[in-house]
Amino acid sequence: MCASTDRAQVAPVAKQHTFTNEPPSFWRSLLLKNTLFVAAVVVLSGGILGHLAYVLARDIIHDNIHLRLQLVVTDRAALFEEYVKQQLERAALVTNRTSLHELIQEFNGGEIDLNSFREQSQRILEDTKFGSSSSFRDLWIVNPQGTVITATNDDYLSKTYAGDPGFLEGKEHPRLDLPQEVDGRYLTYLVAPMNSEGGNLLGVLMVWLDVTPLKEILTNRVGLQKTGDLLVATQQGDHVRYLFQPRDSEVWSVPISEVPVMAKALQDESGSEVLNYSGDRVLVSYRPVDYQPDLEAPWGMIAKISLEEAYAPVTYLRKVLLLLQVGLMFFGMAVSFLVARRFTRPVLGLATSASKIAKGNLDVRVPISSSDEVGMLGAAFNHMAEELSASREELEDRIEQRTA
Repeated sequence: MCASTDRAQVAPVAKQHTFTNEPPSFWRSLLLKNTLFVAAVVVLSGGILGHLAYVLARDIIHDNIHLRLQLVVTDRAALFEEYVKQQLERAALVTNRTSLHELIQEFNGGEIDLNSFREQSQRILEDTKFGSSSSFRDLWIVNPQGTVITATNDDYLSKTYAGDPGFLEGKEHPRLDLPQEVDGRYLTYLVAPMNSEGGNLLGVLMVWLDVTPLKEILTNRVGLQKTGDLLVATQQGDHVRYLFQPRDSEVWSVPISEVPVMAKALQDESGSEVLNYSGDRVLVSYRPVDYQPDLEAPWGMIAKISLEEAYAPVTYLRKVLLLLQVGLMFFGMAVSFLVARRFTRPVLGLATSASKIAKGNLDVRVPISSSDEVGMLGAAFNHMAEELSASREELEDRIEQRTA
């Protein structure tokens, strides 16, 4: 009865793992787990640091790109305005010539006849044409009533400008007209008043001026890369009228609503921004510029460049950082694999030695190559094996003594 009760109270033996001296598969090994853990840490930390570095560098590069385009606009505007100033100053050299004033006054007073006046005045104008500026194609003088009284080209002598807007404005102040393309060159009218010392209007100087160098200032590719364009325009009603046609375009004017940055430049504003321009994402810098300084109509200048091209350094940086992160991940995995193998090798050696001891070979010892925790484990294992060997020898001695 008691025996049966004792047997009933005996708990079942829990199932234990069968011992084997075979190393675990690579996919279940500590080597793989340690490698993946370190790789995950490297990827996570590298990704966070790389992203922070990219964001910081991106903002700095963006600011530098915007600043560089602003400098391009500022430099070109300075060259543009200097060219315009030079042409007006050259015209002023003609309109302020005392000898020309005296000739006109003598002609108006009837002191010299028309032929003598034209002969002497043409000589002065020709000297100006070939001496002061080769960009002066033709020069002629119109009296206050609008009649041409002298010219370097006789074709102008039969013309009248009484109702011409350019002539009427030229009676008040010097100005440059809008350019037009002629035989591959860009020409425009330059007009300037000729006033006597007393302030009386003697006439208006009109010049057929080659402004191709002005076009070259705007089309210079330095700082604009491949897709960049530099535009100058003024407002005419609800449109903006370009000084020169934009690249790859045949239009001279567009609604001002389509070019809000030009509207800002015409309102004496400066800056840079990213926007849609004719369906493309572009980076634009804008500022006011003087083309007709004495007129109230403002002029503006904008420089635009494809956003993809402008931000190409940022795209390149992103690719480089991504490659660095991938390389860092593989480097971390390789280093982790080597380090993990260095630690798992002694553990596998211990498992092999333990298996030999379990089979009765108590002379097995593991080599100790370090003084860290793994080395301590190996030393403890060797000490255990020595104790087991000593205990077995003592037990064998006792058995021999009892059976002797």
